[in-house]
Amino acid sequence: SVSNIAGYLLQTGLIMETGRENVDRTGRKGILLRFDGSRYRIVTASLADGVLHLFLTDLQGAVYAHLEHRLLGADAEATARLLCGGVAQMLASPQAENVLAVGVSVSALVLQDGRRVTSARLGWNRMDLRARLETPGDLPVYVTNSSFAKAGWLCRLHPEWSRGLTLFVDMTHGIGSALLRDGERMDACVGEIGHSVVAPDGEVCSCGRRGCLEAYCSATRLTEVSGVTLREFFLGVECGNSAYRTLLDDYLRHLAIGIHNIRLALDCDVVLGGFMAKFLEPYLPQLRDQLAQLDPFDAAGAYLHLSRYPKHAALIGAALYFVKQFLDQV
Repeated sequence: SVSNIAGYLLQTGLIMETGRENVDRTGRKGILLRFDGSRYRIVTASLADGVLHLFLTDLQGAVYAHLEHRLLGADAEATARLLCGGVAQMLASPQAENVLAVGVSVSALVLQDGRRVTSARLGWNRMDLRARLETPGDLPVYVTNSSFAKAGWLCRLHPEWSRGLTLFVDMTHGIGSALLRDGERMDACVGEIGHSVVAPDGEVCSCGRRGCLEAYCSATRLTEVSGVTLREFFLGVECGNSAYRTLLDDYLRHLAIGIHNIRLALDCDVVLGGFMAKFLEPYLPQLRDQLAQLDPFDAAGAYLHLSRYPKHAALIGAALYFVKQFLDQV
């Protein structure tokens, strides 16, 4: 049975022989095998913060081609054409052999049908990306929110966060989030903590409403109010800048309120990720203390975690969706 399965996997190109070694006292040599994901490719695209990235990657995450385009004020239609043209260019690459699918992650609201995208920043109102993306042979196309893509990557990296409910909070320029059950995404709007209200009639949010968590806890708020970069801001806090410290305390207080509200509603672990995570690590004890003060049921706040991921985690996460699907059917 083992030989038959190994033979099949060798034919599909998913494993390869790497040599032989002694495996028992008789001196018989066993064949050494290892997984080989280089035969199949996936095209992934990420549209966030005014930049379009496209990767051609294999099942193990090795990158064979990379394109980058800055939108530079492109209108809604021009942005859609740029994305579709970039995907077509990657599919036409000489290295685009045995392409399984196309995965697209966007910093926007992806509706439940997994096709239409709404984003005020991009000027898209229910833009049907899947219909716009023409692929040879009708390749499967997966459109997802960037936070879901990054959360999918994190669940592969940290299996302990793939059991039960986990809320992943993507703290980049804004506040994105994804609620997962046993490592699988739930409805696109469930667990959207960024636009929960933490200060009624408070600061104006990018969505147009007032008092959203994102209005108080985005990285953009810290840089715009302080007038310096994030690195300079946190360095100033460490050096005793009282104005920066006051702003950070307000930031942490509102973040604790948002996390506390979702914790009471869902009783789940919360993982903070994004490039803000590396700056927040020294202040994790303070954040947990504030959560403990808010929470009548938990005096430790140990359900809160920090995590980091590579720069292009959204691209990797979009690819992993199809990697899992492909391997599940082998």
